[in-house]
Amino acid sequence: MPTAQKGSWILPVLLCALLPAVRLQAATTVFFEDFSSTAWRDSALTTAQWDTLAGEVRLPSLGLALSGTYNTTGNAFACAAATGYLFVADGTGGLTSLDIADPAAPILGFNLATLDQARDIALSGNLAVLAVGSLGLQIIDIGDPLALSARGDVDTPGYATSVDLSGNLAYLAQSNLGVAVVDITAPDNPAFVRSVATGNWARGVALAAGALAVADGDSGLTMLDLTVPDTPVFLSRLHTTGTVLDVTVSGDRAYLAAGSAGVIIVDISDPANPLQLGSYATIGTCRHAVATGDSLYVAAGSGGLYLLDVSNPAAPILLERSDTLGEAYHTALAGDVAWLCDGVEGVKSFLADPQGLDTTRNIARSLDINTSSDDVTSVRLVSDYADSIRFDLSNNGGTTWTAVPDDGIPVAFATSGADLRWRATLVQAGPYPGPVLRDLTITFERILQAAEITTITDIPGDTGGQVRVAFNASVHDTLGAPDPVTQYSVYRRYTGAKAYPPGNWDYLLSLPADAETQYSVVVPTLSDSSSGGAAWTAFFVRARTAAGKLYDSPVDSGYSVNNLQPPAPSGFRALPDLSGGHQLAWDPTGLSDFSHFAIYRSPDPDTPIQPGTLLTVRISNDYYDAQPGDWYYQLTVVNLAGQESEPVSAVQPSGVPRTAPLELTCSPNPFNPVTEFAFTVPEGAGTVKLAVFDLRGRRVRTLQNGPLPSGKHSRRWLGRDDEGRSVATGVYCCRLDIGPRLRVIRVSLVR
Repeated sequence: MPTAQKGSWILPVLLCALLPAVRLQAATTVFFEDFSSTAWRDSALTTAQWDTLAGEVRLPSLGLALSGTYNTTGNAFACAAATGYLFVADGTGGLTSLDIADPAAPILGFNLATLDQARDIALSGNLAVLAVGSLGLQIIDIGDPLALSARGDVDTPGYATSVDLSGNLAYLAQSNLGVAVVDITAPDNPAFVRSVATGNWARGVALAAGALAVADGDSGLTMLDLTVPDTPVFLSRLHTTGTVLDVTVSGDRAYLAAGSAGVIIVDISDPANPLQLGSYATIGTCRHAVATGDSLYVAAGSGGLYLLDVSNPAAPILLERSDTLGEAYHTALAGDVAWLCDGVEGVKSFLADPQGLDTTRNIARSLDINTSSDDVTSVRLVSDYADSIRFDLSNNGGTTWTAVPDDGIPVAFATSGADLRWRATLVQAGPYPGPVLRDLTITFERILQAAEITTITDIPGDTGGQVRVAFNASVHDTLGAPDPVTQYSVYRRYTGAKAYPPGNWDYLLSLPADAETQYSVVVPTLSDSSSGGAAWTAFFVRARTAAGKLYDSPVDSGYSVNNLQPPAPSGFRALPDLSGGHQLAWDPTGLSDFSHFAIYRSPDPDTPIQPGTLLTVRISNDYYDAQPGDWYYQLTVVNLAGQESEPVSAVQPSGVPRTAPLELTCSPNPFNPVTEFAFTVPEGAGTVKLAVFDLRGRRVRTLQNGPLPSGKHSRRWLGRDDEGRSVATGVYCCRLDIGPRLRVIRVSLVR
């Protein structure tokens, strides 16, 4: 080999050894998608069906195809499927059972005449409950579909057009007379319970969670509360366009068949506040709609049968429509078959996937899933899916794509970029239902342009007011960086009015950048957390480069806690009286974060304080326990952080006999601007102290401090403190101390 070539090969190695290593600061982010919402869907470029109710992505159906027909003798109004049979409420034709083992060729099982027109049907085990027009409700035994037999019936007040069941109760829409409740516990003898007015013309009913949804004609949707199931109570109403002829419920949604206004989709997750999500105008009179997943089958009268995609309820999409010749009244689902009641044309079966799946609409794509501005260097993907799916990721918004396996093996991008998107290509390799994507998890590494706060933690063993902010360094905080970070500054939000900077932020401090991977600094908070909850304070870190460029971290929050136990209270004493009770008193506390005092009572002096011995909590420094007995008392003080001091025991002065309580009264009470305290000094009394305190135990006004002769005395208080200043409206305590005895009463000042 020539010498020149050897030198050209060695030189780069020497140069690399001499150059400083550039360290990249990286952070890991995990993105999870379960397809329960469309928040991350690229709607413009996704062609596969993104089903939010089923939580999956799959190939869409090619549409509807008529499979079979059976001409009933009457007017097919409604139907329900069970055990391989279809039961048809056939108007004047009564109840008809059809063997639907082969949907293309339904076979008559049995036909049974009903008391009046069979308008609707609901199934419960071996029973079919029918709404039979002017004669109310009729129950049919369908245990043998080839030999239907009548059981019981009940004539309700109105004209019954719809029925739904909940346990042993049936609810009927009975036109202008609202909803009827019928007890069907005894199928041979159903009992009418009551009628409930709905406000307009009840045409359809459907059970929801704890409520009954009523298709209420021109009044729209009426919700009845079923807290007491046999006594529905008006809960709410949603006025809609059109005349609501029927209603069905699927999950948290109600689907209203609103006549000329088409189908209306309503959120009933809060039955007391139904909200319209969207609608779809149909040709003809919309009479019924039933949902399965994100697919909605709509019976639209002369407009035939519609199949809609309602994954986005605000904008339903038409997948297919089929003219049906008759008047499409009602749809029932049995597996993959939709059965349509087509009025005088009888019933018809439709296959929603007659020709397989649409393999040309096979792409699911996301929006940018990287919520930061940091470049993404590598990714890992795992997924739960069936059949065959190819995955690609792009870090430049979809300009170029990188194939990624689904087994979690890391893949590096060839170029830098921050706009991270995924793409799934569904490839049908097996039979129906073909490829189905249920979830995916993408883990990606970001190069940190800005610093990134990792933790905000309380400082242990302090009196609160500060936290430790730890953060990862910026990628520019490295040796040899073209424009290195020279310092970091920490900011604190002082109001909630503005969000991410710029906004209402205080500058706290700066620290030099020393090419470390992580930093931490102790900074003050706005306030401490208390037993009532955390007091959050928001921070961000700004990295400043030598050239003056700024990189701001995302905002993060933490809270501080006063970790020190408060000192025990002092001067705690218990003074018995002749009635057997005890007057308790103690010195005021000087705690700045005072919350309350806690008094514990027990017949045993060795019993430790515990929830079971807690007598009361106080914010004043006195309490009268009227319960007679020989009690042992303990007192603690609690701060705003919920920390409790060590307990102190009450001291009873030796030689103090049980005496009658001191006399102390106040009039008027409440008062403004002056009140008078009347008290009696017993024989042989020493110093007499009479003072006014606030509820925190702070002395406000001294009214007497010295000896007085025995007998009755009084002192006036003008609502002022010892400095002559007017005090605020509120409740105050007046305390009388004579020797070891005391008496406390409360007085209210109302300005």
